[in-house]
Amino acid sequence: MSPSSKKFKKQSSSKAVKPPREDNDPSLPSFSSLPDEIVLDCLQRVPRSYYLNLCRVSKTLRSLVRSPELSRLRSLLPKNSVYVSFSENNAPHTIYRWFTLKKTTMKTAMKTFGYKLVKIPIPFPSHHHMYNSSAVAVGSEIYFVGGSFKPLSDLWILDTRTGTFTQGPSMKVARTDEASVGVINGKIYVIGGCEDKRQAEVFDPKFTPWKLGESVCMIREKGLMGFDVNRKVWVKVVGLKTLNVKFDVSMMAEYDGKLAILWSEIDDTKTKKEIWCSVIALDWIGEGIRGTIEWSGIVATMPDYYEFHNCLVVSD
Repeated sequence: MSPSSKKFKKQSSSKAVKPPREDNDPSLPSFSSLPDEIVLDCLQRVPRSYYLNLCRVSKTLRSLVRSPELSRLRSLLPKNSVYVSFSENNAPHTIYRWFTLKKTTMKTAMKTFGYKLVKIPIPFPSHHHMYNSSAVAVGSEIYFVGGSFKPLSDLWILDTRTGTFTQGPSMKVARTDEASVGVINGKIYVIGGCEDKRQAEVFDPKFTPWKLGESVCMIREKGLMGFDVNRKVWVKVVGLKTLNVKFDVSMMAEYDGKLAILWSEIDDTKTKKEIWCSVIALDWIGEGIRGTIEWSGIVATMPDYYEFHNCLVVSD
């Protein structure tokens, strides 16, 4: 070993290791000294699983973590939780099983990540109205609207954070499951499913009750389409020739700014259903839309008596 290397090792070994600075060290910038707007902007990007620990840091952080403003800001973030429900039809009473789509790490030569359906951590109740209605999600709540074959004006609300299922204000018009239900700017719009198929209603979760609204144009077409809000036209998504999906029996939802398409196929044994998922990135190319399949594969295997029912996007 050369003298210079010995000298280097001696110097490095004798060098004192500085202890970590305390949180109250005046040389450190204080997080609590920042404006509330900046702190809330940071907190809204932190997973909820860390909130309990943050509440123990200081009274200020605890107050901000529990504030309604933080909940409002989080609701404006891109939605990243896909909830999928299956109805189990071999029991005396229909039972509903809820799952959520999760990204996983894979160690294979071809793929470094994947997706799977996992059971939700909070058990949701099984209620007949979940099956006999149309469902949409606003924030962390799922709204079940109307009836099935029999027209109903009912509205039921499932809070995915707590698992509670409560009845909301009734619609002005009773509707069947033929009604089209959608969400625009946080408001629920319902059209059809009644004698006057152009009759529409709108419900704002922040302000009740329901209000009669103007008719809405609904377009259904085979294949994957995107709507150009500037030109007010539907555009077919290209670049998905390898995607073998029957869109009329599949379910779609936004997932981390991408499109998740889920469908089921009977396996070779004819006793189970394979739940497939494709995650697609969409890009505007000129006046068209190009889709790129980022991942595709099996996310779960279910009994053959499980029936796909809902695929919804909720806020964490």
